[in-house]
Amino acid sequence: MPQGNARGRTETHSNSRKEIHGSQVDGSDVGDCSRPTLTASSSRSKERSLLLKQYVREAEIALNDKRAQLDAQREQEKQLHQALERRGREIAALEDDIAQALANGRDDLARFAIRRLLPRQNEANAWRTQIAQLATGCQSLSQRVDTQARATRQSTRATARRAGTGKDATPATRFVGCGAYRC
Repeated sequence: MPQGNARGRTETHSNSRKEIHGSQVDGSDVGDCSRPTLTASSSRSKERSLLLKQYVREAEIALNDKRAQLDAQREQEKQLHQALERRGREIAALEDDIAQALANGRDDLARFAIRRLLPRQNEANAWRTQIAQLATGCQSLSQRVDTQARATRQSTRATARRAGTGKDATPATRFVGCGAYRC
């Protein structure tokens, strides 16, 4: 004779079988077979969600790495511009010295100033070339960073939807290092 207890369990006095929450302990209940399947499916879903989150983290890490690289290139370009300005002032001063030496008939001083002027002009030209290359590299890297940032935001939103949060999460910016994306 079945009797109910305080937790809603039903137990029979028969020694051959017990019912707890509608399923039989002896395993003959067919409805209980879907539980391992649901658990495995849930486990696979969680695993996939974790893999997607890891992918997004790696993409964010790579993005932050590229941003740091871009900042370093911009800083180098800025320093070269400052050095070029200083060198330009030196060149202008040497050209004035040459003009004054020639005006005063001091060819020896003019030759000395010219010997100092030529290497500085060559160095300034090399810096201009280097600045142009850095500017081109910065522009290219900046475009890649923008493209990757959009892709990372989209991946983050998709991951949030797949994880069932329903929120559009924004990428975390605390990660630093290298990751899934490569230049």
